[in-house]
Amino acid sequence: YVPIPGVSYLYKTDTFTGLFGFPIASMQWTPVFPWVLSLAIFVPTVQTEAGYGSIDRVQIYSGFYWLRQSYIPSDRDNDKDRLTSEEKKLAIGLRTPVLKGAMGDVQFGEAFDRSIYIGHHLFKKDGGSVPIPSDWYVAASLKLKF
Repeated sequence: YVPIPGVSYLYKTDTFTGLFGFPIASMQWTPVFPWVLSLAIFVPTVQTEAGYGSIDRVQIYSGFYWLRQSYIPSDRDNDKDRLTSEEKKLAIGLRTPVLKGAMGDVQFGEAFDRSIYIGHHLFKKDGGSVPIPSDWYVAASLKLKF
């Protein structure tokens, strides 16, 4: 129950930007414009994308995402129990500026290997688990810069 301090190192060239540290790693590589490849790891989340285009105009991308979220249930028998939801996603999407300082993103894909479980640790499912069937999804988001 003590916060873990993080450290990171930023490395940047004309075609590569990398942030390496604990507990994160993030890399973006542009081998030839307008192609861009990215990987981000923030334990316990992994995200990777391959995109074509410029985010200043329009960018089409495909990605794989491994997402995990943990919660602390208020009514639990053991203080170390965590309720965790986990899923993996394969998606294609489109990003484009929609207003000055705003970025729109629409994504379509399949969420699979999904489950909810209770456990004492990040990967431990000793309190039981429930699988959730795979399904298709559509997501839209609007990000503002200010």
